[in-house]
Amino acid sequence: MKAESLTKKQLGEFLVNLAIEKIELWAEKELHHLTTKTKKVICLPLNKNSWLVGRYKIISKDGRFYILTDNTLVHSFLDQKAAFLYCILDKMNIYKLSNQILQNDQLVDRLSNECNLLKLQLLRYKNKNKDKIFLTNNRLSDAKQKLSQAKKELEKNLISAKYLKVWD
Repeated sequence: MKAESLTKKQLGEFLVNLAIEKIELWAEKELHHLTTKTKKVICLPLNKNSWLVGRYKIISKDGRFYILTDNTLVHSFLDQKAAFLYCILDKMNIYKLSNQILQNDQLVDRLSNECNLLKLQLLRYKNKNKDKIFLTNNRLSDAKQKLSQAKKELEKNLISAKYLKVWD
């Protein structure tokens, strides 16, 4: 009698697990269909640091936003709005603006890295070599000016992308 009830319990667990697997497979299939086959943009939070936007997955890590498709890195962004709008515009086939956003974000990233490097060089020079300090200060001021301009251009692209009608 006891063996029979154990078998019923195991059968019940097996059937529940089988139903859960079928539901999970169906949900994954429907999600894949919604993100790749439809023209609508689907934005879903997966957890605290990752989102699904169209066919892309955005992961936030170490202050950067990595865009993946099929677990392959496509791009990385400094700006969260830029990452999301890039994915949305790419899904809506607005490639010119999405590429401008990508290029401007990469330019901001490169120029901010250059500014940080020049600041470190200034700290390293201290007061040892006046000529190197003078040249590095000039290069730093040029880089800061270019960085400011690049940030303005990126913000301009983000504002223009924000007002496009992509949600109809």
